[in-house]
Amino acid sequence: RLFFFMLWFFVTLAPMMNIMPIANIMAERYLYLPSVGFCAILAYISIGIWRYACTFISWEDGKVGRWEGGNLNVSTPRFNQLLLVFVTCLILIPAVPYSVFTIKRNKIWKDPFTFWSKTVEDSPNSSRAHNNLGMIYHQQDKTDLAIREFQASIAIESDPEYHHNLGMAYQKKGMKEEALQEYYRVLAVNPNSALTHNNMGNILIDKGRFDEGILKFKEAIRLKPNYYDAHYNLGLAYFKKGLLDASIDEFKLAIHYEPDHAEAHSCLGTAYANKGQFDKAILEIEEAIRQKPNYPNAYKNLGLIYLNYKKDIQKALYCFNAFLRLDPKNREAEMIKKTIEELLALLAVETAKSIN
Repeated sequence: RLFFFMLWFFVTLAPMMNIMPIANIMAERYLYLPSVGFCAILAYISIGIWRYACTFISWEDGKVGRWEGGNLNVSTPRFNQLLLVFVTCLILIPAVPYSVFTIKRNKIWKDPFTFWSKTVEDSPNSSRAHNNLGMIYHQQDKTDLAIREFQASIAIESDPEYHHNLGMAYQKKGMKEEALQEYYRVLAVNPNSALTHNNMGNILIDKGRFDEGILKFKEAIRLKPNYYDAHYNLGLAYFKKGLLDASIDEFKLAIHYEPDHAEAHSCLGTAYANKGQFDKAILEIEEAIRQKPNYPNAYKNLGLIYLNYKKDIQKALYCFNAFLRLDPKNREAEMIKKTIEELLALLAVETAKSIN
């Protein structure tokens, strides 16, 4: 049995011994399976020591002694008690520290932020740890902290993934030129990164460089034909250029690949409305609201269609009020409030006329 557990330890550890190159030479998870064999070996040795000690220590009628020639010799109880304490301590010495360390270590694993913060503290030269902590900050909208961590990871290892993540953080902070520079560094190593092409396209569109942005989106789609974000962003770019038919085609493709995205349905509805296809527009925007009931802009756009093209004041008022309820601080809120007041005044006049 001892041989089996020793074999278990080395066999389960072998794949992580970098015989074949692996990304991380050291990691806690590499010891999960081998530790089963280690603990079994430790238990086997402890049981062996205990059994060996029991050949010298015995109990009978509440007395502690040593068996000699079939008789229990209690002439040296002090020695026997000390031996018993020694054997117990010998077994507990490895067990107690392991248990305490495991309990302390479990606290570090309570969430990703705690884990990677502790990893960065213990291993400040780990580029992966800095990168992963940066991603957590990025997701928490702590952009400055994310940039700091991504920069630290790049200082340790110039990896395309880290440059891309730093580019995303710069882009989120509005540092467009810095973001573009990071994305160019990514493409210099990995020109087939659809995500990088798509992100660059968004920056170029924001800078008013529509043709360059459209080329980037097309390249992203060439590399990844079912890329929802690239189709959606290309649709927006075409819409901004006034190319409504091309915009509609891209929004349809985006919906084809991911039909549950309310934003694509809403934008497709807006494109239909601009082409004068109002019934189709209403269907798409209503689908967007069905998928995302708290979507204020969809309510606003639907209200405008009902007001300007369907001349349905009641439905328009319902949509405008829903818009204000969901997003009262929107920059267009004051305009919508004035529109509601005008519509209510108009309804009051029509009601008065009908009574007279």
